[in-house]
Amino acid sequence: NTRHIHEKKILLLGVGDIGQNTIDNLVKHIYQPKMKIANRSFEKAEKIADKYKIPQIDFNLFPEELKQTDVLIVATGAQKYIIDESNFPKDKEMLVIDLSIPNNVQKEIGNWENVTLIDVDQLSQTIKATMEQRKKEIPKAEGIIKEMAKDFVDWEKKRKLAPQINQFKNSLKQIEENEMHNIRS
Repeated sequence: NTRHIHEKKILLLGVGDIGQNTIDNLVKHIYQPKMKIANRSFEKAEKIADKYKIPQIDFNLFPEELKQTDVLIVATGAQKYIIDESNFPKDKEMLVIDLSIPNNVQKEIGNWENVTLIDVDQLSQTIKATMEQRKKEIPKAEGIIKEMAKDFVDWEKKRKLAPQINQFKNSLKQIEENEMHNIRS
């Protein structure tokens, strides 16, 4: 499914700190995300839904909502799976992001043909690899900075000499004008 993220139907389960941070980022970086939220505490979900002007669903109805979901983000504080083979729709193409510790999505769901499951461990590995790649680029960046600093120092030296150079040019012009005047006379 190649629709852009702003066209995807997103369901977020859990509106604690991580869930709210996720909402903040989705609202900030996606134009009018098609997002719904659910939380065990209906009042907390209602408060967040009102704040961000996004719909909420009753937490107990999330298995039915999954049938229309393209991206599921799980950020609950449960100590066991809340998404498992019994409540996850069969043959539904979906990206599932499990931000919970411990995992709240049964790992086997990630083996299903139409499901991509990403958990905190995978995200950590990706971040670690990205940081290692960035560290490798540091010497290149330092070289660029040194070269630019040298160019700046050279430019600054030339700039400091500019008044003397201009004075010398003016002196040469004056000599030229005097000589031309002497030749004409």
